[in-house]
Amino acid sequence: MIDSPRDSEKKRSVKAQDRENESTISETDAAVITFLRSRLRRESASESQLLDDLLARKLFKRMFVFSTERDKEEWKFLLQRWEGLNIKQKIEVYGLIEESIANQVD
Repeated sequence: MIDSPRDSEKKRSVKAQDRENESTISETDAAVITFLRSRLRRESASESQLLDDLLARKLFKRMFVFSTERDKEEWKFLLQRWEGLNIKQKIEVYGLIEESIANQVD
């Protein structure tokens, strides 16, 4: 399907608006979120607000990322500990992490 000039202009406008707010969202992630948001808006789905907030980085800001590139030994230690947990323990840990983050934000 080929976009009309007006459709192309609308897309550029949405992209430009989103780029102002996206801070560290990659272009591909922003494009996918924008696509999903437009589909939800057409359906008048309230979930489109969640995607607005994601694009504006009002929600789910990256607080901290720990990866193997940061410290291979610590990464290996954390991974071994995590893999040793059963599903119930992992859910409990998720809860503790979320609670800790919420306490830091409040």
